[in-house]
Amino acid sequence: MSSSLDPPIEPPCSVCGAPLTANASFCPECGASQRTYRAAPAPRSEGRRWWIPVAIATGGVAALLGGALLGRVLISDPDGDLAGAAR
Repeated sequence: MSSSLDPPIEPPCSVCGAPLTANASFCPECGASQRTYRAAPAPRSEGRRWWIPVAIATGGVAALLGGALLGRVLISDPDGDLAGAAR
């Protein structure tokens, strides 16, 4: 017979089956955690940071075109002084 002073009983320990008191975090018999934690939801990947690969590709194309233009200017000026390019 239980009195009104006894703490309410939760479901038994999920590991050893020992009785638990209300809001028990750990089993008093085996020490197993009685709390279940839900994993945080995975971040949505759709539409996130799409601009990063676009910026890298744009920078790569700009570097290639700039290098090609600079190479063409240097090849057309055999003296290497670039003064003829401004004329």
